Amino acid sequence: MFPTRGTRAVDSVWDSYEPDLSRALDKLISGSVTASEWINVLVPFVAASFGRDRGYKARLVGRFAREIDADREDFGALVLNDTNIAINRILEMERFASRALACEWTVCEVRDDLVIPDIGYCLELVHEYPDIISMQFPIGRRHLLVLTPRPSGLIFKKSNGGWAPSISYARLEVPSELLNRALATTAQDFVVGTRTSIDQVKAEDLSQYTWETIDQILEQWPFRVDTRNLSGLRRAVKDIVDSNLDSLDHVYLDPLLAISELEPQAELVSATGRRIPADAFLTLHRNGLDLSVD
Repeated sequence: MFPTRGTRAVDSVWDSYEPDLSRALDKLISGSVTASEWINVLVPFVAASFGRDRGYKARLVGRFAREIDADREDFGALVLNDTNIAINRILEMERFASRALACEWTVCEVRDDLVIPDIGYCLELVHEYPDIISMQFPIGRRHLLVLTPRPSGLIFKKSNGGWAPSISYARLEVPSELLNRALATTAQDFVVGTRTSIDQVKAEDLSQYTWETIDQILEQWPFRVDTRNLSGLRRAVKDIVDSNLDSLDHVYLDPLLAISELEPQAELVSATGRRIPADAFLTLHRNGLDLSVD
């Protein structure tokens, strides 16, 4: 696998969105982000948060070892070399890109400065639905992006002959100390922020979630569709947006496309053995594009 470029192939994933990320986040905050920026920059940014952290290898080894009841250290050394880790990062990010699409996106303005945990996000139970966990990303000094899983909904609206992402905006009146202490719970070593925001965080707030706990929480998925079957969804939506398609004919979810594009010489075999028609999950209509995963 990856015969020509080895683990360097994964660097191409970061390079595909990082140059435009700062501007896209500014436009997300201001409410002017385009459909192309959303699907090509912001969704990959969110997805990469779950496959790029320094604890990824430990999380992955622990997950696989739990599944087959193997010794974690021996299993990691035997099976998960750097190339396999790189491949799994890419596949995992494709899964999380699909999960990001199956979420309601809300940009929240807050009253005071926010801290950023070292892993970039925190996890929060949605109290009305105890089996659903939202993901919260500080994206500006006083702005928070909240992703809440939903079984179905509009992801793009038709706008001036093109597309516009379906994003909500709100103002949070929650005390900043509560927000910052919650954001610190997933931090493994540190948080960053202004002096005022950092002073609100207590030492016992940090590292309440271990890498293993974070991985177990991230694996929770409240809907019936296996996220592995959703892999490739972002690229299907990208084709719809970039080509301004008016039909889902010949649009498929290809779970291995992310890897084959990076390394054309790699020999790949899908576990399912088939591509999934996009209309299994997507519905294109005159008002926009709907996604249903339940």
